[in-house]
Amino acid sequence: KLNERMKKINIILFLVYFTLGLSQEANLKDLYSKKEYDKAIKLAQTTLISSPEDFETQLILIKIYNSKCDYPVASTLLAKMSSSDERFLIESLKTHYGLGNIKEAKRIYDQLIKDSKNEVLKKELLKFGLVTGLDPIYADWKIKETQNFVFHFIHNIYNQIF
Repeated sequence: KLNERMKKINIILFLVYFTLGLSQEANLKDLYSKKEYDKAIKLAQTTLISSPEDFETQLILIKIYNSKCDYPVASTLLAKMSSSDERFLIESLKTHYGLGNIKEAKRIYDQLIKDSKNEVLKKELLKFGLVTGLDPIYADWKIKETQNFVFHFIHNIYNQIF
């Protein structure tokens, strides 16, 4: 009888833990979507104390820091992770671009364009690439970087200006 009782207790504990985990993830996504970033960060950090390998929580935390343009913190979190998941790579792309690591952002961008089976994502990435200068169309253009802006010029126009 003791073994039966222990099994029941273990099942109940598992169900409670599982339900709480799903509830916290839903709350975290809700806080993120409402742009209540500070509350979401605290909840994510609490979740990661008990589940340090929780990929979804880590990913949302990186998304939050990217949304806050706090790329150094997002980069620190990225350095602790490794994944080929498209969502992870997209956040990694945003972080590297935000930090000015254009070569790494370009590498990730090219990888996503090449490997993704998601056509909607590819279209969004292509738009992003055109706006940010990561698209291959800019391969032979000259780049002029200032503190706040990056300018792309067709070769002969660049020579006329500079």
